[in-house]
Amino acid sequence: MWRRAWVDGVDQFEGRWPEPYRISQNHDTGLIGQGTADWENYRVSADVSILLAKQGGIAARVGGMRRWYALLLCDDGFVRLVKDREAISVLAEHPLAIKLDRPYRLSLTVVGNQITGEIDGRQFAEVVDDHDPLEPGGVALIVTEGTLSSGAVRVEALPCWIEGS
Repeated sequence: MWRRAWVDGVDQFEGRWPEPYRISQNHDTGLIGQGTADWENYRVSADVSILLAKQGGIAARVGGMRRWYALLLCDDGFVRLVKDREAISVLAEHPLAIKLDRPYRLSLTVVGNQITGEIDGRQFAEVVDDHDPLEPGGVALIVTEGTLSSGAVRVEALPCWIEGS
């Protein structure tokens, strides 16, 4: 029953695997998401493994299939923090040789228009999105042309820090 709480936007999301989440997308990018439009300042984290995919990871401020921030492990040897608002914008990238079937602890924090990405407890990027930032929204696991698996997806509410307070 808990699977029904997720909006299914992938080609395959079944429960026959040992991991709680295993999603596959044959073409383009797919995601499974959960949350509401009033989720504003939070941290989403999950142990994500790329089984074989162009890219995959976690997303925050999800408001549809083409509206999200994501921390993505990519098959071209990079990890990227991206924004999709009907078109992909790379906010930050860093070389990282991804090993298949290895779990990476991904964490994406969104507070106001500040986005912070961590991999295995180390900060990868901290950016401020001043160009049409995404408003509140849910969380997602996301994959492009392949398969991703994950353990539990954790969401932690955070206060909104106001500069000067």
